Amino acid sequence: MRNSDRAWVTLAGWVAAYDLIAADDEQLTNAARRHFRSRPIATASMILVTALHLVGGIPPWCDPISLTFAAYRRMLRRQLWHRPEADQRNGLRLRRLFASLPRESAVAASAPV
Repeated sequence: MRNSDRAWVTLAGWVAAYDLIAADDEQLTNAARRHFRSRPIATASMILVTALHLVGGIPPWCDPISLTFAAYRRMLRRQLWHRPEADQRNGLRLRRLFASLPRESAVAASAPV
């Protein structure tokens, strides 16, 4: 069994478990119905887009779910949020700082507070 298959089984298990323990008016189906009554176009659109995404009914170039995750992966690859070279520079600075301190001060400075 692949990881994605395990994820689907886990998701189905959590949904079934939630629906079993939820109050009658708090089940997921009832929530979808409430949202459909208050926001019919948005709810139907989200359900339709999700269903079409899952069965491959939307080409990848215009699938909003695929495009969102592709953009997220692209940002991670470009490391916009985390720059290891900055960590490396900071690490070198800290090593130089600790090397210049007397031995007792370096131990005291590196000890957790």
